[in-house]
Amino acid sequence: MRIPPRIMLPAPHGGLRPTETGLSRLIWIVIVAMLSVLAVAKEAFLPRYFFFDAGTIDSFIAAGAPFVAGDSYSSTAAIFGAFGFRLDSPLLPVATCAIVVPVMLFGVTGAKVSFIKPRQLVLFVFCGVLAVIYMTTLSKDLIVMLIVLAFFARPRRHAWIGTLVWLGLALLYGYYFRTYWFLIVAIFVALRVMTLVTRRAFLIIPTIFVLLFGIAVILQIKLGVSADYYRVIINDARLDQGETHANTMIMPFIPGGSFLAGYLNTCITFLTFIVPLPLLGLFSPYYVVIFAFVVVLQFSFWRSFLFEMRTGRDAEVIECACMVTAVLAIQSMFEPDYGSYVRHLAPFYPLMFLTWLRGSVHGASVAASRTECDRTGLSHVPKQAGKVA
Repeated sequence: MRIPPRIMLPAPHGGLRPTETGLSRLIWIVIVAMLSVLAVAKEAFLPRYFFFDAGTIDSFIAAGAPFVAGDSYSSTAAIFGAFGFRLDSPLLPVATCAIVVPVMLFGVTGAKVSFIKPRQLVLFVFCGVLAVIYMTTLSKDLIVMLIVLAFFARPRRHAWIGTLVWLGLALLYGYYFRTYWFLIVAIFVALRVMTLVTRRAFLIIPTIFVLLFGIAVILQIKLGVSADYYRVIINDARLDQGETHANTMIMPFIPGGSFLAGYLNTCITFLTFIVPLPLLGLFSPYYVVIFAFVVVLQFSFWRSFLFEMRTGRDAEVIECACMVTAVLAIQSMFEPDYGSYVRHLAPFYPLMFLTWLRGSVHGASVAASRTECDRTGLSHVPKQAGKVA
């Protein structure tokens, strides 16, 4: 693994300056140590509902659950059970932390940038805390993080071969764990083809809405259900059972249950995944923090994605961004609440960070070039600055 970038800190007279290499490494060591301690101690102070899924998986392990096509609980239990893990296994948080923290760091080191700014570091720590809380236990999302790790590990020399192999792995995951991954793969491929055909970044969101419309039509014709049907029936069941901890349930923005209402609800939900305004309506400091976290992460991600698409200079960043966008699109159809959205997005935080960090460096480079051109009187800056290795 590459050494993480040097940390920038505020300078006495304004601006930012890089820390000494030794101090920067010490800060990274402290961050990793803090996340490791959290992995071991989290259950002592977090509410029980953070670990409901882990308890369910543990019950499947106790029953000797095998791999079952389309059953994420049974198949996840089969994997953890094969390694002898149970919810109370003392090595479980250690082993899972040894996966989660390095993969999170891959999102920073894989960006291949020299420096990281304070707000980027703060957001990385926040993402790291959430990732450790959600995935250093019996977690379905930990398996997804392994899929993300395989995405990182694709060879760059023959990239198309690596991508094909990874697509096969993702489809295999969809078969045994979550069948909606077939849709994620389809949207990822469609978005990647689009980014190869055009650099018109403003077409990304409309393209997502067109793809969601196509899926909505298929669901209506084949199954007779609307695009948001599965979210609605899950939340209706939770309301009937009197659940009190799901404060962030995503209710239909447009009532009726029709094809058009379901499709529009899905599109609106996608937009609220970028700016989750409903969280502000809960009037809670906790949800205000989550709102701010989501907005900063999403805006930083989308700004870099759109910039890289316009320039077409970094295929790796564009592929990472297409992967995250495909996940967001399908989440908008199925996620029952914003808490589940943040949890299920956690395995993809490294891809979002790679996109943000490398895209911000490229953007700064272009801005500096334009400033230099203005100063020297040159008429333009080439849009294609060469492919980044």
